[in-house]
Amino acid sequence: MEFTLIIYQGMMKMKTKKGFTLIELLLTISIISILSSLAFASFSNIISQHQGYTAISKLLLAVNLSRNQSISSASITTLCPSENNLKCAGKWEKDLTLFIDHNGNRKVDPNDKIIRKFSPMPNGSKLFWRSFQNKQYLQFAPSGYTRNQNGTFTYCSPSKKLVQAKMLIVNRAGRPRVAQDTDNDGIPNSPSGAMPNCT
Repeated sequence: MEFTLIIYQGMMKMKTKKGFTLIELLLTISIISILSSLAFASFSNIISQHQGYTAISKLLLAVNLSRNQSISSASITTLCPSENNLKCAGKWEKDLTLFIDHNGNRKVDPNDKIIRKFSPMPNGSKLFWRSFQNKQYLQFAPSGYTRNQNGTFTYCSPSKKLVQAKMLIVNRAGRPRVAQDTDNDGIPNSPSGAMPNCT
């Protein structure tokens, strides 16, 4: 800051000029830009974590709804990826269809009923279903049990970071649960203790 002395009839008065020097301004701008870039990186991680929680919650809803519908309708229900909503085919991160599948053929026949369609996962994310017999659909019997398909859904974020991965475990009785981090490394574990595979 600069000071100017002004003399009034024998009195001295100090007057200050207000403002920033160029160096102060550049220093302030550089500090703000560094802090902004750090905040943006942290904010991106928060958004990815939230997308993962939302995706696994939506999947948990789909599995529970499928199981409940099979019990209440006393019919087989099928949950699977379906690009045309008529038969099971495609990738799990795309559109999912839940329908009553009277004959269990994984196709929507004239006497079958579509219960609900689920929107796709966030762009760039992946969803894998690893199950007994490696079937790429999930069916529930009228008892609410799976049709010999216990397995694990694995959600992988677009960044493929394992700390952002989520897992949903479905046991043979048809009950889903979200996988927990059992070894305190920030990554969920399957029932066998394995980490998710996002490659």
